[in-house]
Amino acid sequence: MDNYNYCRLRLDLLLGCAYKMRGKGNVNKDSCQRLAMVLKECKSQRQISHANAERMLRMISEVPSRHPVLGDMAMILAHPEIRTLLRRDIVRLLEAEVSNRRLPNECKEITALSKLLLLSHNARTLMVSEDFPKPKMQGAALNVFYTAIAQMMAAKMLGETMTIKIGMLKVLSGAIKASGVAQEVIMAFLARAARMLDDNMIRNLLPIVAKLRLTPDEAVWQFISALLTWKKRLPSKLKSIEDVIRKWGSRCGVAEKIIPLFGEKS
Repeated sequence: MDNYNYCRLRLDLLLGCAYKMRGKGNVNKDSCQRLAMVLKECKSQRQISHANAERMLRMISEVPSRHPVLGDMAMILAHPEIRTLLRRDIVRLLEAEVSNRRLPNECKEITALSKLLLLSHNARTLMVSEDFPKPKMQGAALNVFYTAIAQMMAAKMLGETMTIKIGMLKVLSGAIKASGVAQEVIMAFLARAARMLDDNMIRNLLPIVAKLRLTPDEAVWQFISALLTWKKRLPSKLKSIEDVIRKWGSRCGVAEKIIPLFGEKS
């Protein structure tokens, strides 16, 4: 969505309602209210545990396809803090899978969080269309994306440079375009790459993001913040990907935010 303030208000109002009506039996029977209470626990813990993710997925599965409640649930999950938690936990889990030499498609925790993030991603479409089908995961495309990310992470951990051939880049680009989850989480992975001084991942992925022209949000600001820290630590290495970053900034409407990194373009 272009503006998530309404989604924030939706969840905050539900949590306020639950506090005032505590002890009344009808509260726990409302699907949105039950979802909001689980998310309140997630916010307080600053993470979305696998148990809580599965609880929320069961609630969503109980709602018939095309029922308007799906739109309400999507808006609740589109709360900015919840989206940030979902993205951050997916990045953390995938990093752990790579460290333990496991394939990302075998991680049930990543799959569960991806399903929740997909519904969040579709909030605007569901509400504008006033049609409420349960979104499809596009599992094959998402698997291509996660596998490519895992390979680049592994290369960085081993101190290697992974060169992705043009043909594979086209496949990866197509997978990202086809997967709403990939579009939601890619900037979070790039923010991690910036923190790790991973110029290889940024060089491979940022041009794809530039073509998508995703609306700037919290993950974009985290990416730029990490780049600013990178400049202080190792400016010469950051300079090697200046053109890629400038082009992305220009296409995504954040060119002014890039000026502190490299100065005005001559």
